[in-house]
Order: sequence, then structure tokens, then C-alpha cells
Amino acid sequence: MPINDRQIRKFLLGSSSEIENEEIGVRLISDEKFGDRFDQAESELVEDHLDGLLSNEEEHLFRGYFLVTPERRRLLAELRLLHAASFGPSKPPADLKPLTRPFK
Repeated sequence: MPINDRQIRKFLLGSSSEIENEEIGVRLISDEKFGDRFDQAESELVEDHLDGLLSNEEEHLFRGYFLVTPERRRLLAELRLLHAASFGPSKPPADLKPLTRPFK
């Protein structure tokens, strides 16, 4: 079954179904081109965060699920530097309240 970009994004935000999780996991292991597409989707999600394009729900999932791994926090830091060099410092969306608990 083909996996579209929306399904990958849901997976990255932790909001995909168990069936989608399994399908994406299998594809990541078995399909190198899909792995490249997945990496691109991660970068695009981070860029959307930096540009303030995520909905409040997506932003909450981004902070609470996507950023739990050191690799993804590192990706955010790297893309934040590139973003700042290209567009100036990024600001969080004005309508987003900070999360109340810190992440470990």
C-alpha cells in the first residue's frame, strides 16, 4: 500500500494508527528511497515549526512527541541555525502557549 506524505507526518507527530506505524516501520527497514523521503519529511516538519506553520495541535505533538529523541532535537538545532542565517531568528507562533512541563 502506498504511503503518502500526510501519513508520514502523522507518524512523526505520533498520531498515526497502529497499522500505519507498522507499514511505515517496514518500509523504513526495506526501502532506502522511502528512508530518504522520511528524512525529508522530518526536515520539512521542523521547518514548518520554525516558520510558525503548525496548528496548535501539531505544535503540541511536535514538542511532546517529535522532539523526544536527541537526534530530532539536534536536527531542530541545526535547522534553527540555518533558518536564522537565512531568515533571521525564528519566533514561536504568537497564539501558542508554552507547555507547562519541561521535556527530558
